[in-house]
Amino acid sequence: MQQQILVTLNGSQLSEAILPHALALADATHSGITLLRTVTLPRNFSTGIAEIVPPENWYDEEQASTRTYLNNIAGYIREHGVEAQVVMLDGDPATNIVSYASHQPNVLLIAMASHGRERVQRWLLGSVATQVIHEMPKPVVLMHPTSNENALSGVIPAYHNIIIPFDGLTRSGLVLEFAQPLIRASSTTITLVQVEPASSERSHLEEGQTSIEHEAQQLREAGLTVQIQAPTGDPSELIRQLSRQQRDVLLMVAQREKLEELVMKFIHQIGVPVLVVPVKK
Repeated sequence: MQQQILVTLNGSQLSEAILPHALALADATHSGITLLRTVTLPRNFSTGIAEIVPPENWYDEEQASTRTYLNNIAGYIREHGVEAQVVMLDGDPATNIVSYASHQPNVLLIAMASHGRERVQRWLLGSVATQVIHEMPKPVVLMHPTSNENALSGVIPAYHNIIIPFDGLTRSGLVLEFAQPLIRASSTTITLVQVEPASSERSHLEEGQTSIEHEAQQLREAGLTVQIQAPTGDPSELIRQLSRQQRDVLLMVAQREKLEELVMKFIHQIGVPVLVVPVKK
């Protein structure tokens, strides 16, 4: 059974901005793409004058419209030589994403765009994305669209540099373990950025904590191209500079404390896609 990248869509061009990245990852990992959209049932609501009830045939029309929409996107995926399938579910989007991906063993990772519809949400990660990265036992790649441009006419990225913050703990090794097949397939350079563990973790650092130099040497012996960066200040500022120096940068991080704040900073302020790798319990 071919592994799948699960792409979540809501029908907007902003949500479609993740598609070029999903295609790049599918090509590198020899995966197919599953397109998932949730049909959210409308609720009766009141205007203060009268209650508005959705028409009886709303659900059938919405399902037909969603099916047509997903099939059109699937056609775009297939034009790029990647197998595509569509899934429609009812209910809560975040719950559906987590449940579907958790129960499908061939789902390799989830890909989604994060965007806020209201001004107060502009700098937030988004409720759906937040729930997914906190509950999902599989990697999630997130990106923040910088415009409402049509992603279907965009260029498929070819990641030249995968940046991995490295603190020497087990979670850093998990990120590298997941990254290596992707790196080998795309002849990408790994940039390990030295970061310090969170203050709450410094008191119980693991015995045998791996040094960044040791990890880099092992990766080089495995035939990978690796460079080390040791920032003198804020690591996110160094990552910002590295991202500006090259196009098509992918940042990979492990689940950690204050993850939402970290991911928000990278995808909104630095403008690079972030792949979050879950830490095994």
